[in-house]
Amino acid sequence: MSQTGAATAIAILNPEAGHGKGRKLATTLAKVFRDAGMRIEVLITPAPAEAARLAAEAADDGYATVIAAGGDGTANEIANWATRDGCATCRPSSRTPGAGSSTSAS
Repeated sequence: MSQTGAATAIAILNPEAGHGKGRKLATTLAKVFRDAGMRIEVLITPAPAEAARLAAEAADDGYATVIAAGGDGTANEIANWATRDGCATCRPSSRTPGAGSSTSAS
């Protein structure tokens, strides 16, 4: 994965989170960022236990912000990655409504 255009944030989400609400969240996140004049890349987890790998790759690729958009399992994986691997630039962020917690790497 590599940064596309002016994207400085990447959101990682499970499309099945919240009984399928994760799918709608991807579109909503892209719109909110676009409306704010920002770009975000949204990644869908391909399988369980993949969120941490995606977060690590995003941080290595230089994304300023990694958002665990949902669900709770995805947020947990990313939070564990951030603390386990000693991500010096990671900080917890607020919950994303209806989707789980967020962790930002900035």
